[in-house]
Amino acid sequence: MRSMRIHKGLLIILVAIISSALSAQSQMDSSEIYLLNEKVNLSQDSIIHLLEEKPEVQNELFSFISDSDQSLQETEANRASIKRSQNTLLGLVIICAIIIMTFFFMKSREVKQIKAHRRQEDKLKSMLSRLIPESQVDHLLHNEKVDPVMWKDCAIMFIELDELTPYSSPQHRLEVIDHLFQVAENLFREYELQKIKTSGQQILAVCKKGRLTPVQQVEATMQCAVKLRESLRYVKDPQMSIRVGIGYGDVISGLIGTEKIRFDIWGEDVNIAYRNVQYAAPGKINMSKYVMRSLNKSKYSVEDLGEVEIKEGQTLEMFAV
Repeated sequence: MRSMRIHKGLLIILVAIISSALSAQSQMDSSEIYLLNEKVNLSQDSIIHLLEEKPEVQNELFSFISDSDQSLQETEANRASIKRSQNTLLGLVIICAIIIMTFFFMKSREVKQIKAHRRQEDKLKSMLSRLIPESQVDHLLHNEKVDPVMWKDCAIMFIELDELTPYSSPQHRLEVIDHLFQVAENLFREYELQKIKTSGQQILAVCKKGRLTPVQQVEATMQCAVKLRESLRYVKDPQMSIRVGIGYGDVISGLIGTEKIRFDIWGEDVNIAYRNVQYAAPGKINMSKYVMRSLNKSKYSVEDLGEVEIKEGQTLEMFAV
């Protein structure tokens, strides 16, 4: 089969040579054509004679053509293999690119969800911090409850607003109360007091020990009360007065309620501070004996109110500034 292909190849070569010669005949005269034909015949005869006399030449020629054909087939096979490899590599690159893009998309989405969750958590913390102390907010969010905690050595202050005359409109009354409450909250931050709750026209706050000494706690609480009292001077037509009661001691803090949670503090010294604000005259700051002893007497004019009867058969020693 291979020998037949080779013979066909040789015949094609010879035909091509003859065709080339014939194409040139149109430009030659008859004598030249005759001579050319003779040369072609001699060339054909020489080639045939050479192949007959030396079969090894024919074998070499056949081997060369066979090797060339095989090499061509191998080259084509290599090209096809390289093409398949390139297509496979391109497919892998595309798959990797899709995986990476999907990963970054999911990561970006996850980051957005985390940021949105943090914004909601910060908003919730901000809302809760208006109702309960910030120190208890994280504990409430993570545990859904706040265990009672003993706060030792606290300065306790009740502030109560009293209406001197009825307001002409509820709006004016609310504006004055809101203004004074905002001033009080700003002063709490300035003097490191912690607001516990507001109830009607009353505010309860404490100054925890922390890094302050008892004398510094009492001083900070008294300064806060005095400045709040003085702030009434800058309110147009306040029609309000301020009464303050200050005590000192240990308190228990915690949450009460289920549907409407409320943070509060309890203790004997809380009751003493409350009794002081109850029996304070308008514009006065009443305090317990311990608070009076801790004050710097050179800065304040302290009035001894003596033993004040708070219940039948019960009295409490009070002092006022």
